[in-house]
Amino acid sequence: MSIIMGLMMAAVLTAILTGMNGDYVTRGLKAFIQVWPVAFPILLILAPFVRKLTTALTEP
Repeated sequence: MSIIMGLMMAAVLTAILTGMNGDYVTRGLKAFIQVWPVAFPILLILAPFVRKLTTALTEP
């Protein structure tokens, strides 16, 4: 999950900040390498809270 989140964030922000030129994929992958070490621990910390919130909001 954190890999997908990191790839999506890196791809979108790279496109917004620097455009989609010829080296877009290279820049996006470099951004992912910087983003993923941050995204993974955040996901681990926030996942239990998000599960509880989802359960609370969806229970009848």
